[in-house]
Amino acid sequence: MAEDVALLHRAARLLNLTEVGDVVDLNMVLDEMWTVAQQEMDFLLEAQNAEEFRACNRDTAFVDCPEIDHRHTTTRVLVMEYVDGVQIDDVDTLHREAYDLEEVGLKLADNYVKQVIDDGFFHADPHPGNIRIRGGKIVWIDLGMMGRLTIRDRSLLRDGVKAIVSGDVEHLKQIVLTMGVHSGRIDHARLYGDIDDFLAKYAKLDLGSMDLGQIIEELVGLAREHRISVPKGISMLSRGVLTLEGVLAVVSPKINLLEILANRMSAEIRKDFDWIEEQKGRFRNLYESSQKGIRIPAQMSDLLRMALKGQAKVNLEVIGSEQPLASLDRMVNRLVKCILCAAMLLGSCLLCTTGMQPKLLGIPLVGMLGFIAALLMGIWVLWDMHKHK
Repeated sequence: MAEDVALLHRAARLLNLTEVGDVVDLNMVLDEMWTVAQQEMDFLLEAQNAEEFRACNRDTAFVDCPEIDHRHTTTRVLVMEYVDGVQIDDVDTLHREAYDLEEVGLKLADNYVKQVIDDGFFHADPHPGNIRIRGGKIVWIDLGMMGRLTIRDRSLLRDGVKAIVSGDVEHLKQIVLTMGVHSGRIDHARLYGDIDDFLAKYAKLDLGSMDLGQIIEELVGLAREHRISVPKGISMLSRGVLTLEGVLAVVSPKINLLEILANRMSAEIRKDFDWIEEQKGRFRNLYESSQKGIRIPAQMSDLLRMALKGQAKVNLEVIGSEQPLASLDRMVNRLVKCILCAAMLLGSCLLCTTGMQPKLLGIPLVGMLGFIAALLMGIWVLWDMHKHK
């Protein structure tokens, strides 16, 4: 497998030279895949994951995971308790055993939201085979692939949900830029427009009609189109949420993850709200704004004085000008190549009228080399013109 990944990295270097590399960083995808694969093959890590998961859900009465026998567990052997129970998508058996599927679906979704928002440590592969119902508890198994979110990522995720619900384009744009890592220049006008279109798609839908997995997946795709790489935890979260929503569609189709996420966030906001601190913050902002307002006349006076003396400078950035300028730059470069090609061709023709030595096939060698160089450069220019239409 390591050899296969190394070969794929070599292929990715070639593909990253094409338009594919502008949208998806294939090397980053391969690194993430290989990291996850190594984690799943290290059973000591999976044993640690199980212990951490158990500690995070110790106070949740309806959630469990297999107990690990650490005495016999190594990097290549994992020994745990046997979990029988019923696979969560076996709805017929769950009905026979008198389980309320609505309750099961609600508890499953609520616990997954808790894993993501509260713990920042969530099951990244929640397909039906990894979730069992045993003795009235939801048992999560196969804890080899776990996702992690930093406190910062969780805070940005909460803010992102608020921005989507309120339709705040500017706030969501800032969240995407803050959460991701971008290289090169960002076309802010285009990014703003794409996010505006994205939010307009969901503007007329209520929370119960929105698909959280699809929303995260679309946002991740939008970020990658603008060459913004999202954290590994977010990409794992999008896959995990999509998988879990597939499970909920079988068990309890009425349950909506986004609605549960919004309800939990609302409860946290109400719980953490401090009226006195809120008023202090508002008075502090008012005081700072008044101080800035007092300084404005003096700043305007300084600005006018500098303008009258010719010392005022304005930094101007024309948004959206990068593409036309790049096209113009390519046209000028192509024109320079054509001039050089013509110069070499004419120079070689002039050399052929002289008796310069040495000669090859009766033609001065320098002139022959000039002809060959002009031919190659001409082919290069024609190929470039064909490639960029």
